[in-house]
Amino acid sequence: GVVVRLDTGAVVKELEGSMIHDASAFSPDGMLYAEGLGPDVTVYRVADWTKVHSFSEAKTSYVSGLAFSRDSAELIVDLGVNAFWCNGSGQLCGPWGNEIRIHPVENPDTVRTVSLGPEMQGFVTFSPEGSLLATHADGALALWRTSDLGAVAAPAIPQPWRVQFSPDLGRLLVNGGLYDRASGQLLQDSVQAVSPDFKTAARHEADQIIVSDFASGERRKTFAVSAGVSGFSPDGRFVAAFSYLSGRGDLRLLDVTGDSPDRTFAMAFSRGGPRVDFSRDGRWLASAAYDGSSTVEVLGLQAAAGEGASLESSFAAVFSPDSTVLATGGMGPEVRLWRTSDFTLRERLLGHGTSIAQEQWPESIIGAAFSSTGQLATLGADRTVRLWCSP
Repeated sequence: GVVVRLDTGAVVKELEGSMIHDASAFSPDGMLYAEGLGPDVTVYRVADWTKVHSFSEAKTSYVSGLAFSRDSAELIVDLGVNAFWCNGSGQLCGPWGNEIRIHPVENPDTVRTVSLGPEMQGFVTFSPEGSLLATHADGALALWRTSDLGAVAAPAIPQPWRVQFSPDLGRLLVNGGLYDRASGQLLQDSVQAVSPDFKTAARHEADQIIVSDFASGERRKTFAVSAGVSGFSPDGRFVAAFSYLSGRGDLRLLDVTGDSPDRTFAMAFSRGGPRVDFSRDGRWLASAAYDGSSTVEVLGLQAAAGEGASLESSFAAVFSPDSTVLATGGMGPEVRLWRTSDFTLRERLLGHGTSIAQEQWPESIIGAAFSSTGQLATLGADRTVRLWCSP
């Protein structure tokens, strides 16, 4: 909480307002010092520690980094912060900035802004035939063409955290609402999960999971299960539901058709999670936690499939369309490809960088998706989505 002389250790300045400031920097010529707390920035003259400037960054709650230009004439303010750092609550939870703002030291009211690209977090989703890619950008839904990476008009739906395309691409299931893709009109709400063919819906309600016809809402089946709905299998036959109990997590597979008994996989608290992905051949299910705190559990769904595997902690785990590869992304910058024949590591994909924001996991891979054509898209904490060739 203090500035001290490096040679003697003598205190020359006590920081104001906080024991630890969010950001601080000396100018290269040693004549200026800047510190930030929340959105507020103060610049001092080192010779006598008088305040040269004090200002607040507009439309942000947090300054995550400060630096001076090489000639000490400009102050560079980083506003890049995402949900990893805020961890769900507190002052750092928004609004999250996504810009570098450059202020002349002599006149900080004059500012130019450098965009760092969209602040994307949490998911990437391909359309069924692979022509579109959905991401979360600047707190809103963003759509991109995979052919040329051009942006496509997207409905103004704030803070999306889950997206699913209808087979005809005309509708989008975003969070718990069904929207018309062209107009953005909300067509239906309170939808927790829908099958890939958009014919069957599932929701958790009053210690039950209710399966219904998506178009008419007519109830088809009710399961006496108190668990959150994680999603459908590719063929729409199974609903996956996850619940945390005392010291463990239970992943349940509920057969919508009623042709087979329901199955329950009991896992330790630090294993698996509600984020699930089924292999297209019906042999495997990968279970991961949204926050990357648990190992990825690969569960065998057929007697001949084997026992499965326990892989390193990851934010995302997705199967390739031919079911031969499982791609995972964790706290490091590598995307890892695992053979589903024996779940040994086949390849490491390098290309993602490091976030310059003060994130808890600045090199992490936080989202991944395979298209039906085999193309892999991954989302990194470096604020980029990267497309990889077919594995």
